[in-house]
Amino acid sequence: MQPANGHGHIDRIAFLLEQGLPYIRTIIYSMEQFVNRLQDLYNRVPRRHSAENLQEINGVLDEYSGILGGIEALGPWYEKNTAVFYPSLESIQQILKLSNSNKHAKKAKDALFDEASGKLKDDIASLIAVYETGNKTTGDKS
Repeated sequence: MQPANGHGHIDRIAFLLEQGLPYIRTIIYSMEQFVNRLQDLYNRVPRRHSAENLQEINGVLDEYSGILGGIEALGPWYEKNTAVFYPSLESIQQILKLSNSNKHAKKAKDALFDEASGKLKDDIASLIAVYETGNKTTGDKS
């Protein structure tokens, strides 16, 4: 990308900011970075319910959501094929919210947390597969 009026880095930064966050994510992440980051998130998903693990899984969900949006922004094929992950993401968030409710006994909280963490791991693994398929299908050499 060439600077618009000869101010170098300032013009590049301004251009990126004008394009918005999805465009910036597209530039920042290469294929390996998306896959590596998703694999890291997969490995960080806790399986046991505790206050610390609830905080950790919510952090993982936030990062996952950002990466999902970045992959979606790569183009029409990705947009179409990542749409299925958003309802599941909302479902996981609702299950986690229930797992932290004082209305449930410890055993129920553990079961709900386990369900949410399992779904999140499944979704992360599926997103990796969709992303890799998209790179083969679209010819993206990111």
